[in-house]
Amino acid sequence: SVIAVTGFATFGFTKASSANYPGGDALMQLHLMEQRNVSYGGLRPYVHIDVAAAQQGITRYLERGHPWRYSKHEGLHDMSGYTHLITEKKEVEGFTSIIQIMGLDVQRVLMQGAMGRMSNDMQ
Repeated sequence: SVIAVTGFATFGFTKASSANYPGGDALMQLHLMEQRNVSYGGLRPYVHIDVAAAQQGITRYLERGHPWRYSKHEGLHDMSGYTHLITEKKEVEGFTSIIQIMGLDVQRVLMQGAMGRMSNDMQ
């Protein structure tokens, strides 16, 4: 009985705490969404992670190896080289929002650029 209650409580608290890490959730969903394109379509993802996403759950432990590449470059710079963005911005020129993840009063937007779209067409 105590073990069952502990198990349910652990599951419930884990589920609730995941809302604290929308950036990590966005990165995991990106990996799942693009897995086929990376494996069979030749996609070489280059993901930009903004400061807010990095502060809310994205760690090096979630990053995958080759051919995935990640950037946490701060400040204004040219975004055209990235295939995907994980950002709190609702719009970024040259990118289309493909999913939105809500966290604790913070919205994560995963965007896909033209380079990522071209690779998706290779399915």
